[in-house]
Amino acid sequence: MSTASTLTPEQEAILRELDEFNIRTEFELINAVFVSCSKTRDVCNDNLSKWLLELRDQGLIWAGPLFTKSNSQKIWAAAITAAGREIIDRINMRAQTVAQE
Repeated sequence: MSTASTLTPEQEAILRELDEFNIRTEFELINAVFVSCSKTRDVCNDNLSKWLLELRDQGLIWAGPLFTKSNSQKIWAAAITAAGREIIDRINMRAQTVAQE
């Protein structure tokens, strides 16, 4: 399982977005990574499913494809798990401690 110190900036941005909004689509997550990590939209778009799968494999999020009624379009969606929320809580506590020093 990941620890706060082993997350990439992109993974942390995804967890923070999910911690704030509970469930997000790939489009919302791409924007969150784009804004917070200074990656291009193309890089975010090309790598989002990889980042989501890594976080899912670590038990930090639920992620998977959603299909339209006709199965003609697939989009990814993700939601944070309790383990993912614990990681974000640790990151936030560490940031508060550093700020107080």
